Formats: sequence, structure tokens, C-alpha cells
Amino acid sequence: MRKICIMLAIGGTLVVAGASHGQSVLTNVWKVDGEADTFFPASGDTARGMALNPFTGNLLIASRSEGAAVRRIDADTGDLLDPDPVLPGDYDQGGLFPVNKVGVADDGVIYVANLALTATGDPNFVIYRHADEATAPTVAYTIDTNDAQAPFTRLGDGFAVHGSGVDTLIAVGAAGSTDAFLFTTTDGETFTFDSAIDVGADSRNIKFDPEGDALWHRVSGGGDTTAYALDGSGAVSGMVFGPVAITTGAFDVAYDGNERFHAGVPGNFGSGNSGQEDHFGDIIALSDPDVVAFRTEFGLEHGADSDGPGSSSDNLNAAGDAVIDLDNGRVYFNYTNNSYSAWEFEITSVGDWTIYTH
Repeated sequence: MRKICIMLAIGGTLVVAGASHGQSVLTNVWKVDGEADTFFPASGDTARGMALNPFTGNLLIASRSEGAAVRRIDADTGDLLDPDPVLPGDYDQGGLFPVNKVGVADDGVIYVANLALTATGDPNFVIYRHADEATAPTVAYTIDTNDAQAPFTRLGDGFAVHGSGVDTLIAVGAAGSTDAFLFTTTDGETFTFDSAIDVGADSRNIKFDPEGDALWHRVSGGGDTTAYALDGSGAVSGMVFGPVAITTGAFDVAYDGNERFHAGVPGNFGSGNSGQEDHFGDIIALSDPDVVAFRTEFGLEHGADSDGPGSSSDNLNAAGDAVIDLDNGRVYFNYTNNSYSAWEFEITSVGDWTIYTH
């Protein structure tokens, strides 16, 4: 196993610290394995989307198991909330998957995307809008993917939300498309297709930059995570994470005003992933993007805990999500078919330490 060390500059002298101390370990708060809750099974790739609502502090997970719904999770314990564990309302406007992804805008409005593609019985792509966790959804955008006006023949694999009110932006990704698709609003309630952003490869893994002027994209299972300008002018100079030590699919990017951080979930390992051990979650700093800054103290795979590794369930679609909460020093991982979990960390000035691996 790779050993991760930190070199701390103290009075001009470099002091080496092991991975079990200091900043390098993400400490587990809670972890829920697949099948512990019926909405999060250990197969089928059915629970793919996750978001944190900063207004309630609740974690939201989109799943189509045991009924298509967005489940409300206590972010402090990992438990389903009682007495209202799901957002109200039905997602009944079509789609191959009635729900697939979820995002929360800066004003607390919740958006839910289905997954739709041509040549299916339900090719209707829909973005739903919840005013809050207690309000049933309205339709913010819909189009038949068979329609000549549809931006692509498959929509909903990737999903990102940024801003608030009339300044809310939504980006939608599509497996097999080299473009991500930007949607805008003039009234804060209904959206229209604005433009396509060429990200060069499969756009299922996308997130807005916290500053709101770029869209991050990661190639599933490997390569770099790169920021692309929203105006379509291409990759942003100096905004690249990786390549990293572990292949990640789903990810999140956070910004503390000085440094950008990238949290990655284990990626698409394809068939044969079943039974593998030690699939960690990571955080990387943009100032040193080729190495791991933080790593979970044990694996995210099914059954892993502080006493030893588990055994991964196949995740064949690079499905899942990650959320960094810098305000509370936490990161949440949804490793589809395996676990969803919360981890704590403390970030000091990245400029004060350099990380290396061997």
C-alpha cells in the first residue's frame, strides 16, 4: 500500500509526519453500507445523486429503488430523517430513470434530474424544482430527447447547480457526449437551454466552480479534472487537478478563497470490480494536484470499517457523488452500490506543507 507523508516547514526545517497523523487522514463520522437501507441497494446503480442542503444541513440522495424519490438524511448521523424521510411529490413526467441526480442552489431551491434517451419508452428529459424540502416539485425544464431541438439524445448522467434566483445555472451531462449543456432562467422557476460546453470527453462527471464562471469536468475513471469556461472558450489555464493516485469518477470542488480542493469517489472499475478492497475517497489541493492530500482512514467499499477492508460491489456506470462542506470541515461520499458516508478533516494553509507519495 502506498504510504502518504506530509513535510511540514517548521522554522525552516522540514519535519516528516506519517499518514496516521496530522492533515492526511479523513476521519470517519459515519458510514452506511449498501442494503442497510432499501433505497440504497448493493447492486443496480440506482442511488447515483447526492447533494447537501446548506439551509437545513440535510444530505439529499436521489434513488429509484423502493420508489423514485429523494431521501433526506441526517448529515450528523447518516440516518433517514423522521418523520419525513423523502421530499414530497411524484416524479412522473417520464424518463428511463424517473430520478437520477439532485442539486441545491445557493438559495436552497432543490433541483432533480431524471435520465432520458432516445429509442426508449420514456425519452422525456425533465428537471424538477422544489422550492424547499417541504414543497412538491414543479417542472423547471422538459424536452423529448427525440425532438430535433433537444441538445443531445441522452441527458441526465451529469448534473450541477450554481447560483440563485434568476442567476441560477444548471449544467447537464450525457454519457457518450463530448459536451455538457448549460441551462439558464429569467424567472428563477423555468429554464431554457443556453449553450453547449465542449469538455472533450464523456460529460457524466461535472461540477460548477464555486466562483460560478467555469465548469469542472473529469474523465470517468482516470485522467485530469479540468475547468472549462462557461462562454465556450475552452479549458481555463492553470485549473487542472491530476492525474491523481486513485482513479475517480464522481467528484466535488470547493474553494476557501485561497485554495481549491477536489474530493473524488472511486471511479468506474467496470466488470470485475466486485470483491476488490481498499477503494478510498480522496481530497486533492490544486496547489499540488498530482498527489493525495487527504485519504479516508479506511475504504468506501461495501463492508469496510476501521477493523479492515470490505468487498466492493460493481459500480459499472461511474455513478455516485461527492460533496465538500468546508464550513463544517466535512466531506460526504456516495460510492454507488457500496456505501454513503461522512468524513471530517482540518485544512491548514496548504502553502505550509508539501505532500509526497511512495
